[in-house]
Amino acid sequence: MRDPATLAEVPADGETMGEIMFRGNIVMKGYLKNPAATAKAFDGGWFHTGDLAVMEPDRYVKIKDRSKDIIISGGENISSLEVEDALYRHPARARLRGGRAARPRSGARRRSPSSS
Repeated sequence: MRDPATLAEVPADGETMGEIMFRGNIVMKGYLKNPAATAKAFDGGWFHTGDLAVMEPDRYVKIKDRSKDIIISGGENISSLEVEDALYRHPARARLRGGRAARPRSGARRRSPSSS
C-alpha cells in the first residue's frame, strides 16, 4: 500500500487510502507493443494495480475502489462504491425496484422467488 504520488508506504491505520502496488519476479514485464502503458503502469519501479485500499492495523487490506472510478466533485474525491452504497441503503430505493407488471407480448406475469 503506497501513496501513488510519493510512492511512500501509507500507515496501517484503517483510514489512510493508498494504491495497491507490487514488484518482483512474478510481475509481468509490460504490455505487448505498448511502451507508454507499460511506463505508466510501472511508474517508480512499482506495478500500479489501480486498486485503492486501506490497510488495517493487523495488516489486512480492504479494497475500497478503483482509481479510475473515483468521482471528483468540487475538489473532493468521491468513491463510486460509497455512492452505490448510499443509494442502496436509501429508504426510497424500495420504490425503484421493478414490480410484477404484465409482459407486453404474452400478458404473463413473472413469478417472484418467494411465490414458488
